[in-house]
Amino acid sequence: MPKLEGAALGEENPSMHIDARKKLATAQLELVLALVGRERATAEFDSARIQAAANALLLKRARSVAHAWPQLARSLGAAFDERFAQYGQSHPIEQQGSPLADGRSFVRWLRRAGALADEALIETIRFDLCYHVRSEKMIARRSFSFGAGLLKRPLRFVVAFRLPLLGERWLNIPLKIL
Repeated sequence: MPKLEGAALGEENPSMHIDARKKLATAQLELVLALVGRERATAEFDSARIQAAANALLLKRARSVAHAWPQLARSLGAAFDERFAQYGQSHPIEQQGSPLADGRSFVRWLRRAGALADEALIETIRFDLCYHVRSEKMIARRSFSFGAGLLKRPLRFVVAFRLPLLGERWLNIPLKIL
């Protein structure tokens, strides 16, 4: 039986396969970047469908953060989704990000906007006692940690510290307006 060459078997030039794979990989990357809000979709994609899918992914991301940060979600109430959408559009999710780390970044954004409620501040201090976030990765604290914040209702200063093996201690210092 005669030996069949690649072309006779229906194979094309291998370099064409490599070019097609590169083109597909580039298109896939553009699609993913458009879905997570890092770039706009190119003309090759249906922009309305891309936007609908991106909105659905942003809502799913918001639900994950709300689940990981219940006091934050409760304090914002019905405004949570709208505020998170504002945040999410300008802060695409990191590759290694978790809902806890994403929520901590969202808290930072809210705090700068002056929209952080007391309950959310307490939840943030509790988180910061146990973890710190570096490059969107959560790292457990293994040594002494300290946190503090000014609560508005009633006006008080809260100080918290955590000692390994001994746990957390919280102090509420009432402040009186003169």
